[in-house]
Amino acid sequence: MNMEKDRIEANGIILETKRIFFITGWIPEELAKDVTERLEKKYFASITITEPEEDEDFPILLENKVIAEAGEPVSSMYSLPSRREIDPNTVMTPFFIIFFGLMLGDGGYGIILTLATGFLLWKFKLEDYTRKFIKLLFYCGISTIFWGAMFGGWFGISALVPFALWFDIVSRPELMLSWSFLFGVIHILAGFSMKAANLIRKGKYLDALFDVGFWFIFFIGAILFMLPFAPEVNPDKVVTLSNIGKYMLVIGGILLIITQGRAKKNIFGKFFGGIISLYDLIGLLSDVLSYSRLLALGLATGIIASIVNQMAVMFDLPAVFKAIATVFILLVGHGINFAINALGAYVHSCRLQYLEFFGKFFEGGGVAFKPLKANTKYITVKPDATIQDVAA
Repeated sequence: MNMEKDRIEANGIILETKRIFFITGWIPEELAKDVTERLEKKYFASITITEPEEDEDFPILLENKVIAEAGEPVSSMYSLPSRREIDPNTVMTPFFIIFFGLMLGDGGYGIILTLATGFLLWKFKLEDYTRKFIKLLFYCGISTIFWGAMFGGWFGISALVPFALWFDIVSRPELMLSWSFLFGVIHILAGFSMKAANLIRKGKYLDALFDVGFWFIFFIGAILFMLPFAPEVNPDKVVTLSNIGKYMLVIGGILLIITQGRAKKNIFGKFFGGIISLYDLIGLLSDVLSYSRLLALGLATGIIASIVNQMAVMFDLPAVFKAIATVFILLVGHGINFAINALGAYVHSCRLQYLEFFGKFFEGGGVAFKPLKANTKYITVKPDATIQDVAA
Protein backbone atom coordinates (compact mmCIF):
# COMPACT_ATOMS: atom_id res chain seq x y z
CA MET A 1 0.00 0.00 0.00
CA ASN A 2 2.88 2.36 0.77
CA MET A 3 4.46 1.65 -2.62
CA GLU A 4 1.14 2.26 -4.36
CA LYS A 5 0.75 5.52 -2.46
CA ASP A 6 4.24 6.63 -3.59
CA ARG A 7 3.42 5.71 -7.20
CA ILE A 8 0.23 7.80 -7.15
CA GLU A 9 2.09 10.76 -5.63
CA ALA A 10 4.79 10.46 -8.31
CA ASN A 11 2.14 10.53 -11.03
CA GLY A 12 0.89 13.80 -9.60
CA ILE A 13 4.09 15.65 -10.57
CA ILE A 14 4.08 14.49 -14.21
CA LEU A 15 2.72 16.71 -16.99
CA GLU A 16 0.89 14.51 -19.49
CA THR A 17 -1.53 14.50 -22.39
CA LYS A 18 -3.13 11.58 -24.21
CA ARG A 19 0.01 11.12 -26.33
CA ILE A 20 3.01 12.31 -24.35
CA PHE A 21 4.26 13.07 -20.85
CA PHE A 22 6.95 15.32 -19.45
CA ILE A 23 8.86 14.70 -16.21
CA THR A 24 11.78 16.54 -14.64
CA GLY A 25 13.87 15.65 -11.60
CA TRP A 26 17.32 15.20 -10.12
CA ILE A 27 19.77 12.36 -10.68
CA PRO A 28 23.32 11.78 -9.39
CA GLU A 29 25.83 12.90 -12.03
CA GLU A 30 27.62 9.55 -12.20
CA LEU A 31 24.34 7.76 -13.03
CA ALA A 32 23.07 10.22 -15.63
CA LYS A 33 24.77 8.65 -18.67
CA ASP A 34 23.75 5.08 -17.78
CA VAL A 35 20.12 6.02 -17.09
CA THR A 36 19.91 7.97 -20.36
CA GLU A 37 21.23 5.02 -22.40
CA ARG A 38 18.88 2.54 -20.71
CA LEU A 39 15.78 4.67 -21.24
CA GLU A 40 16.57 5.56 -24.84
CA LYS A 41 17.30 1.91 -25.63
CA LYS A 42 14.00 0.65 -24.24
CA TYR A 43 11.61 3.57 -24.87
CA PHE A 44 10.93 6.25 -27.48
CA ALA A 45 12.03 9.20 -25.36
CA SER A 46 13.86 12.50 -25.52
CA ILE A 47 16.15 13.00 -22.53
CA THR A 48 18.09 16.13 -21.65
CA ILE A 49 20.68 16.28 -18.86
CA THR A 50 21.64 19.73 -17.55
CA GLU A 51 23.86 20.96 -14.73
CA PRO A 52 22.21 22.99 -11.93
CA GLU A 53 22.56 26.74 -12.19
CA GLU A 54 25.00 28.53 -9.89
CA ASP A 55 22.21 29.85 -7.65
CA GLU A 56 19.88 26.85 -8.02
CA ASP A 57 19.06 24.65 -5.05
CA PHE A 58 19.44 20.93 -5.49
CA PRO A 59 18.96 17.96 -3.12
CA ILE A 60 21.87 16.55 -1.17
CA LEU A 61 23.12 12.98 -1.60
CA LEU A 62 25.99 12.10 0.73
CA GLU A 63 28.54 9.65 -0.64
CA ASN A 64 30.95 8.62 2.11
CA LYS A 65 32.87 5.41 2.66
CA VAL A 66 34.28 3.43 5.61
CA ILE A 67 34.58 5.64 8.73
CA ALA A 68 33.12 8.83 7.22
CA GLU A 69 29.76 7.22 6.38
CA ALA A 70 29.40 6.07 9.99
CA GLY A 71 29.15 9.71 11.05
CA GLU A 72 26.19 10.49 8.79
CA PRO A 73 23.55 9.63 11.46
CA VAL A 74 25.17 12.21 13.76
CA SER A 75 25.47 15.02 11.19
CA SER A 76 22.02 14.36 9.69
CA MET A 77 20.38 14.85 13.10
CA TYR A 78 21.80 18.38 12.99
CA SER A 79 21.36 19.17 9.29
CA LEU A 80 22.55 18.16 5.87
CA PRO A 81 25.20 20.44 4.35
CA SER A 82 24.01 23.17 2.03
CA ARG A 83 24.29 22.80 -1.76
CA ARG A 84 27.72 24.49 -2.08
CA GLU A 85 29.20 23.30 1.22
CA ILE A 86 31.81 20.63 1.91
CA ASP A 87 30.47 17.48 3.57
CA PRO A 88 31.90 17.62 7.13
CA ASN A 89 31.63 13.89 7.92
CA THR A 90 35.17 13.00 6.83
CA VAL A 91 36.62 15.39 9.42
CA MET A 92 33.90 15.15 12.07
CA THR A 93 33.58 11.36 12.43
CA PRO A 94 37.14 10.63 13.68
CA PHE A 95 36.76 13.34 16.33
CA PHE A 96 33.38 11.89 17.40
CA ILE A 97 34.85 8.39 17.74
CA ILE A 98 37.89 9.61 19.71
CA PHE A 99 35.79 11.72 22.07
CA PHE A 100 33.31 8.88 22.67
CA GLY A 101 36.15 6.54 23.61
CA LEU A 102 37.67 9.12 25.95
CA MET A 103 34.37 9.76 27.72
CA LEU A 104 33.39 6.09 28.13
CA GLY A 105 37.01 5.28 28.84
CA ASP A 106 36.73 1.68 30.11
CA GLY A 107 38.26 -0.98 27.88
CA GLY A 108 35.98 -3.69 29.29
CA TYR A 109 32.89 -1.75 28.29
CA GLY A 110 34.52 -1.12 24.92
CA ILE A 111 34.90 -4.87 24.36
CA ILE A 112 31.20 -5.41 25.12
CA LEU A 113 30.16 -2.59 22.76
CA THR A 114 32.48 -3.80 19.97
CA LEU A 115 31.36 -7.44 20.19
CA ALA A 116 27.66 -6.56 20.35
CA THR A 117 27.70 -4.16 17.41
CA GLY A 118 30.10 -6.36 15.43
CA PHE A 119 27.69 -9.28 15.81
CA LEU A 120 24.77 -7.17 14.58
CA LEU A 121 26.74 -6.01 11.53
CA TRP A 122 27.86 -9.56 10.74
CA LYS A 123 24.62 -11.42 11.39
CA PHE A 124 21.88 -9.09 10.17
CA LYS A 125 21.25 -7.16 6.95
CA LEU A 126 20.37 -3.78 8.42
CA GLU A 127 18.67 -0.85 6.75
CA ASP A 128 21.07 1.82 5.53
CA TYR A 129 20.61 4.35 8.37
CA THR A 130 20.62 1.65 11.06
CA ARG A 131 23.69 0.01 9.56
CA LYS A 132 25.61 3.30 9.64
CA PHE A 133 24.58 3.97 13.25
CA ILE A 134 25.63 0.49 14.43
CA LYS A 135 28.85 0.86 12.45
CA LEU A 136 29.53 4.14 14.29
CA LEU A 137 29.05 2.42 17.66
CA PHE A 138 31.38 -0.37 16.51
CA TYR A 139 34.15 2.14 15.85
CA CYS A 140 33.35 3.87 19.15
CA GLY A 141 33.78 0.52 20.91
CA ILE A 142 37.24 0.10 19.37
CA SER A 143 38.13 3.65 20.47
CA THR A 144 36.96 2.85 24.01
CA ILE A 145 39.17 -0.26 24.12
CA PHE A 146 42.14 1.84 23.03
CA TRP A 147 41.64 4.53 25.64
CA GLY A 148 40.87 1.92 28.28
CA ALA A 149 44.28 0.38 27.59
CA MET A 150 45.92 3.81 27.70
CA PHE A 151 44.37 4.66 31.08
CA GLY A 152 44.28 1.16 32.63
CA GLY A 153 40.49 1.05 32.83
CA TRP A 154 39.05 -2.48 32.65
CA PHE A 155 35.69 -2.85 34.43
CA GLY A 156 37.02 -0.60 37.21
CA ILE A 157 39.46 -3.27 38.47
CA SER A 158 42.04 -1.34 40.46
CA ALA A 159 44.64 -4.12 40.17
CA LEU A 160 44.88 -3.45 36.42
CA VAL A 161 45.47 0.30 36.73
CA PRO A 162 49.29 -0.04 37.10
CA PHE A 163 49.33 -1.64 33.65
CA ALA A 164 48.05 1.56 31.99
CA LEU A 165 50.00 2.31 28.85
CA TRP A 166 49.86 6.05 29.53
CA PHE A 167 48.55 7.19 32.93
CA ASP A 168 45.66 6.71 35.35
CA ILE A 169 43.14 9.54 35.02
CA VAL A 170 41.67 8.82 38.50
CA SER A 171 44.97 9.56 40.23
CA ARG A 172 46.05 12.33 37.79
CA PRO A 173 42.89 14.20 36.74
CA GLU A 174 44.77 17.50 36.29
CA LEU A 175 46.94 15.97 33.57
CA MET A 176 43.86 14.61 31.80
CA LEU A 177 42.25 18.05 32.05
CA SER A 178 45.20 19.60 30.20
CA TRP A 179 45.00 16.96 27.49
CA SER A 180 41.24 17.52 27.22
CA PHE A 181 41.86 21.20 26.53
CA LEU A 182 44.48 20.30 23.92
CA PHE A 183 42.04 17.98 22.15
CA GLY A 184 39.54 20.83 22.23
CA VAL A 185 41.96 23.31 20.68
CA ILE A 186 42.74 20.86 17.87
CA HIS A 187 39.01 20.27 17.29
CA ILE A 188 38.23 23.99 17.16
CA LEU A 189 41.13 24.66 14.77
CA ALA A 190 39.80 21.87 12.54
CA GLY A 191 36.46 23.72 12.49
CA PHE A 192 38.20 26.92 11.42
CA SER A 193 40.02 24.95 8.71
CA MET A 194 36.69 23.73 7.38
CA LYS A 195 35.47 27.33 7.30
CA ALA A 196 38.53 28.33 5.28
CA ALA A 197 38.01 25.41 2.88
CA ASN A 198 34.39 26.45 2.27
CA LEU A 199 35.39 30.07 1.65
CA ILE A 200 38.13 29.03 -0.76
CA ARG A 201 35.67 26.74 -2.56
CA LYS A 202 33.44 29.76 -3.10
CA GLY A 203 36.39 31.81 -4.39
CA LYS A 204 36.50 34.07 -1.32
CA TYR A 205 40.25 33.90 -0.80
CA LEU A 206 40.65 37.16 1.10
CA ASP A 207 37.79 36.25 3.43
CA ALA A 208 39.54 32.96 4.17
CA LEU A 209 42.71 34.88 5.06
CA PHE A 210 41.03 37.63 7.10
CA ASP A 211 38.35 35.56 8.88
CA VAL A 212 40.31 32.35 9.42
CA GLY A 213 44.03 32.94 8.92
CA PHE A 214 44.20 35.95 11.24
CA TRP A 215 42.00 34.21 13.82
CA PHE A 216 44.39 31.25 13.72
CA ILE A 217 47.25 33.58 14.70
CA PHE A 218 45.23 35.31 17.43
CA PHE A 219 43.68 32.17 18.94
CA ILE A 220 46.86 30.06 18.91
CA GLY A 221 48.73 33.02 20.39
CA ALA A 222 46.23 33.24 23.25
CA ILE A 223 46.54 29.49 23.94
CA LEU A 224 50.35 29.60 23.97
CA PHE A 225 50.39 32.71 26.13
CA MET A 226 48.20 31.00 28.79
CA LEU A 227 50.07 27.68 28.57
CA PRO A 228 52.00 28.22 31.85
CA PHE A 229 48.66 28.36 33.71
CA ALA A 230 47.43 25.00 32.39
CA PRO A 231 47.14 22.13 34.91
CA GLU A 232 50.17 19.79 35.17
CA VAL A 233 52.31 22.11 32.99
CA ASN A 234 55.73 23.21 34.26
CA PRO A 235 55.82 27.00 33.63
CA ASP A 236 59.62 27.02 33.39
CA LYS A 237 59.60 24.62 30.43
CA VAL A 238 57.11 26.59 28.33
CA VAL A 239 58.50 30.11 28.75
CA THR A 240 59.64 30.25 25.12
CA LEU A 241 56.27 29.08 23.81
CA SER A 242 54.49 31.58 26.05
CA ASN A 243 56.63 34.44 24.71
CA ILE A 244 55.93 33.37 21.12
CA GLY A 245 52.25 33.30 21.98
CA LYS A 246 52.43 36.83 23.34
CA TYR A 247 53.76 38.17 20.04
CA MET A 248 51.24 36.12 18.03
CA LEU A 249 48.44 37.47 20.22
CA VAL A 250 49.48 41.08 19.59
CA ILE A 251 50.05 40.62 15.84
CA GLY A 252 46.82 38.67 15.40
CA GLY A 253 44.87 41.28 17.36
CA ILE A 254 46.20 44.12 15.19
CA LEU A 255 45.38 42.22 11.99
CA LEU A 256 41.84 41.52 13.22
CA ILE A 257 41.26 45.14 14.19
CA ILE A 258 42.30 46.21 10.69
CA THR A 259 40.19 43.65 8.80
CA GLN A 260 37.13 42.57 10.82
CA GLY A 261 35.26 45.84 10.38
CA ARG A 262 35.83 45.99 6.62
CA ALA A 263 32.11 45.70 5.86
CA LYS A 264 31.41 49.03 7.59
CA LYS A 265 31.11 52.16 5.44
CA ASN A 266 33.13 54.73 7.42
CA ILE A 267 36.56 54.62 9.04
CA PHE A 268 35.19 54.75 12.60
CA GLY A 269 32.85 51.84 11.94
CA LYS A 270 35.68 49.81 10.48
CA PHE A 271 37.92 50.51 13.48
CA PHE A 272 35.32 49.85 16.19
CA GLY A 273 34.04 46.81 14.30
CA GLY A 274 37.55 45.37 14.46
CA ILE A 275 37.87 46.19 18.17
CA ILE A 276 34.54 44.54 19.01
CA SER A 277 35.52 41.39 17.07
CA LEU A 278 38.28 40.68 19.59
CA TYR A 279 35.56 39.90 22.13
CA ASP A 280 34.97 36.64 20.25
CA LEU A 281 38.14 35.33 21.89
CA ILE A 282 36.14 35.01 25.13
CA GLY A 283 33.71 32.72 23.36
CA LEU A 284 36.53 30.63 21.90
CA LEU A 285 38.17 30.19 25.30
CA SER A 286 34.83 29.18 26.82
CA ASP A 287 34.50 26.64 24.01
CA VAL A 288 37.86 25.18 25.04
CA LEU A 289 36.58 24.85 28.63
CA SER A 290 33.67 22.78 27.30
CA TYR A 291 36.11 19.97 26.57
CA SER A 292 36.58 19.40 30.29
CA ARG A 293 33.67 16.98 29.87
CA LEU A 294 36.19 14.56 28.34
CA LEU A 295 37.74 14.31 31.80
CA ALA A 296 34.48 14.45 33.73
CA LEU A 297 32.69 11.60 31.97
CA GLY A 298 35.78 9.40 31.71
CA LEU A 299 36.41 9.91 35.42
CA ALA A 300 32.79 9.11 36.28
CA THR A 301 32.86 5.81 34.38
CA GLY A 302 36.00 4.56 36.14
CA ILE A 303 34.98 5.68 39.64
CA ILE A 304 31.46 4.23 39.44
CA ALA A 305 32.85 0.94 38.08
CA SER A 306 35.30 0.67 40.98
CA ILE A 307 32.52 1.44 43.49
CA VAL A 308 30.40 -1.35 41.98
CA ASN A 309 33.31 -3.75 42.44
CA GLN A 310 33.73 -2.73 46.07
CA MET A 311 30.01 -3.12 46.77
CA ALA A 312 30.01 -6.60 45.23
CA VAL A 313 32.45 -8.01 47.80
CA MET A 314 31.50 -6.06 50.92
CA PHE A 315 28.76 -8.41 52.22
CA ASP A 316 29.62 -10.89 54.96
CA LEU A 317 27.47 -13.84 53.87
CA PRO A 318 27.85 -17.60 53.52
CA ALA A 319 29.92 -18.56 50.48
CA VAL A 320 27.00 -19.56 48.23
CA PHE A 321 24.89 -16.49 48.98
CA LYS A 322 27.93 -14.23 48.76
CA ALA A 323 28.75 -15.60 45.31
CA ILE A 324 25.17 -15.05 44.12
CA ALA A 325 25.06 -11.51 45.55
CA THR A 326 28.46 -10.68 44.06
CA VAL A 327 27.47 -11.85 40.57
CA PHE A 328 24.11 -10.05 40.78
CA ILE A 329 25.65 -6.75 41.93
CA LEU A 330 28.40 -6.91 39.29
CA LEU A 331 25.98 -7.62 36.45
CA VAL A 332 23.38 -5.02 37.47
CA GLY A 333 25.88 -2.38 38.58
CA HIS A 334 28.14 -2.60 35.55
CA GLY A 335 25.12 -2.90 33.27
CA ILE A 336 23.65 0.36 34.58
CA ASN A 337 27.04 2.09 34.55
CA PHE A 338 27.69 0.98 30.98
CA ALA A 339 24.24 2.07 29.74
CA ILE A 340 24.26 5.49 31.43
CA ASN A 341 27.83 6.41 30.53
CA ALA A 342 27.61 5.08 26.96
CA LEU A 343 24.52 7.24 26.47
CA GLY A 344 26.30 10.19 28.09
CA ALA A 345 29.37 9.69 25.89
CA TYR A 346 27.17 9.65 22.77
CA VAL A 347 25.14 12.72 23.74
CA HIS A 348 28.13 14.81 24.81
CA SER A 349 30.15 13.78 21.75
CA CYS A 350 27.24 15.02 19.63
CA ARG A 351 27.15 18.23 21.65
CA LEU A 352 30.84 18.92 20.99
CA GLN A 353 30.30 18.44 17.25
CA TYR A 354 27.13 20.52 17.02
CA LEU A 355 28.27 23.54 19.03
CA GLU A 356 32.06 23.70 19.18
CA PHE A 357 32.77 22.23 15.72
CA PHE A 358 29.78 22.97 13.45
CA GLY A 359 29.39 26.38 15.05
CA LYS A 360 32.64 27.52 13.43
CA PHE A 361 31.70 26.89 9.80
CA PHE A 362 28.57 24.83 9.15
CA GLU A 363 25.66 26.47 7.30
CA GLY A 364 23.44 23.42 6.79
CA GLY A 365 19.91 23.60 5.47
CA GLY A 366 20.34 20.96 2.76
CA VAL A 367 17.36 18.86 1.63
CA ALA A 368 17.95 15.13 1.26
CA PHE A 369 17.77 13.53 -2.18
CA LYS A 370 14.77 11.18 -2.25
CA PRO A 371 14.91 8.89 -5.28
CA LEU A 372 11.76 7.58 -6.94
CA LYS A 373 11.81 3.97 -5.78
CA ALA A 374 9.81 1.28 -4.06
CA ASN A 375 9.41 1.98 -0.34
CA THR A 376 10.38 -1.25 1.43
CA LYS A 377 10.91 0.14 4.91
CA TYR A 378 9.03 -2.69 6.63
CA ILE A 379 9.39 -5.51 4.11
CA THR A 380 12.47 -7.06 2.51
CA VAL A 381 11.89 -9.09 -0.66
CA LYS A 382 14.70 -11.43 -1.65
CA PRO A 383 15.81 -11.07 -5.31
CA ASP A 384 15.16 -14.78 -6.00
CA ALA A 385 11.89 -14.97 -4.07
CA THR A 386 8.92 -16.70 -5.71
CA ILE A 387 5.33 -15.52 -5.63
CA GLN A 388 4.61 -18.24 -3.10
CA ASP A 389 7.43 -17.00 -0.83
CA VAL A 390 6.12 -13.44 -0.93
CA ALA A 391 2.56 -14.56 -0.27
CA ALA A 392 3.71 -16.67 2.65
